[in-house]
Amino acid sequence: MFTFDSIVRYSEIDYREKLNMLGVLNYFQDCSTLQSESLGAGVKALHEKNLVWVISTWQIDVKRYPELGERITIGTFPYKFRGFFGMRNFFIKDEKGEMVAMADTLWTLLNYKEGKPARITEDILAGFDMEDQLPMETVKGKIIMPDEAKALPGIEVKPYHLDANMHVNNGRYVEMITNQIEIRDYKRLRVEYRKQQRLGEILTPYLYEDEKMIYALIKDSEGETATVMEFTK
Repeated sequence: MFTFDSIVRYSEIDYREKLNMLGVLNYFQDCSTLQSESLGAGVKALHEKNLVWVISTWQIDVKRYPELGERITIGTFPYKFRGFFGMRNFFIKDEKGEMVAMADTLWTLLNYKEGKPARITEDILAGFDMEDQLPMETVKGKIIMPDEAKALPGIEVKPYHLDANMHVNNGRYVEMITNQIEIRDYKRLRVEYRKQQRLGEILTPYLYEDEKMIYALIKDSEGETATVMEFTK
């Protein structure tokens, strides 16, 4: 298990003086990156082998959102590897050690030069301690986007959308949607990533909202789905 401590900073909060769902996701993303870098298995080390970890799905469950100045502990660990898939949990705990947010994720190891999945080998796993899966309810099945979703204005992929692998960072897709919806304490976020997008692409978001859920879809200029999301109110 890898953990790091933080204090919720002013630059991370919204007008309610709390983290929002995107802030929680960013903490989780930072945590897994810091763990990989600390083990010598970070972005540069994988690039030397023409490899990259690509996230396939998020499920983030939030009990409450940490507030400005609150001290928190962020943690992550893998709990299963199979073939070219890796499964990883994340959590945020408060000063009392109580769980305030948890996440379950599925990752795929890719050989980016060959453009296909790569089998996970023992040298890639070296240093990663396996833990028992967190006791959270994981939702099964794909996210189904309602047909009544409405298209929003297109978004051009800019340099600030990109990560070290030169495609749109997974958190940026969520940001594109959270910029379009009301800020609130969403209970759950599910995300499926289906196609990587690069600089200059024009992405079109689609939204549908009912009393309990918000569904979001982002398509590229070819009409293919980049990502689909489901926010539980």
